[in-house]
Amino acid sequence: MTEINLPALAEETISSLDTLTSILDVPRELVASSDEIQRAWENLPRLINTIPVEYRSVHHARMCIAVASGLFDAAINYSCNQNE
Repeated sequence: MTEINLPALAEETISSLDTLTSILDVPRELVASSDEIQRAWENLPRLINTIPVEYRSVHHARMCIAVASGLFDAAINYSCNQNE
């Protein structure tokens, strides 16, 4: 099985979330906190590595992007909708 090692989450990602929510005048709490995002991102490779390579799909990539954006509910949806 191919071991997944994700890149470090760039500080610009978190900064962009702060800027975007500010520009749109919505609460920053709309997405997960910076600490929550970082912890989830650090734990994500362990989860992905449990998925056999032949079952990994574009949905897993979308799940990772959702986690990096603090959209954990969307990440769950992507991980569960493997039949689409």
